[in-house]
Amino acid sequence: MKNPTCRLACTMIVLVLTTSRSLAQSTYEPYAFTTLAGNAGLEGPESFGRFNVPSGVALDSAGNFYLADRGNHTIRKVTPAGVVTTLVGLADSIGSTEGTGRAPRFYLPCGVCVDSAGNIYVADTLNGTIRKVTPAAVVTTLAGLAGSDGGQDGTGSAARFSSPFGVAVDSAGNLYVADTGNNTIRKGYSAAATGIHLSGPRLGFDGGHFGFNLTGPSGRLVVVESSTGLVKWLPIWTNTFAGDLIFCDPQTGVSATRFYRARLP
Repeated sequence: MKNPTCRLACTMIVLVLTTSRSLAQSTYEPYAFTTLAGNAGLEGPESFGRFNVPSGVALDSAGNFYLADRGNHTIRKVTPAGVVTTLVGLADSIGSTEGTGRAPRFYLPCGVCVDSAGNIYVADTLNGTIRKVTPAAVVTTLAGLAGSDGGQDGTGSAARFSSPFGVAVDSAGNLYVADTGNNTIRKGYSAAATGIHLSGPRLGFDGGHFGFNLTGPSGRLVVVESSTGLVKWLPIWTNTFAGDLIFCDPQTGVSATRFYRARLP
């Protein structure tokens, strides 16, 4: 998908930090740029090691670069030696299918990031989805539904995006998405890390304090609610998970029987 009115210098560059003397109260250190891969002014297919409007780039712990080769609808890998390969997708083939290697399809992917385990996350912009690429080049769709724009929160295909452009991942595995068409920043949590876990020496209640701890996904808001008859629930404590949380009930003594539950809003 080539746009003759928007021919960018389709190159992949590496930054080399150089040191120089301060000049007239200036303390900055200039950067020297070298071309790591690609050929300036020439777009093209993978067979020539060229790119077509490369957009996002990310670096893994081994020094490999991954980039969203937007115009080719692929995700490319560049080694520290400048060797270019296509990790997933097929040049000039648009789609949203999952799979391994050349079988998956993307539609103008623009953003990429890499987690500590080497998984790559892709903002598949015109599909309106967030994709995951494992180190074995297996592609799955984490959130969104191809061809269905929107702004709804939700899990998996229930969530909606509108032209997501950038994506980042933190050390806890949470994803952050620049949802360009909605003018919002979205946060995603791993499905495996959304549960609340209970631990502690006992399950009783003494002196206004629970005898157990609640543990959940770091940074998530948690609300503890109480009820006297399992019908009407009232919030008694709101906090954010940052390890074990110990909750108390300021309404203890109001009723002889009280029930409790914790939920992630």
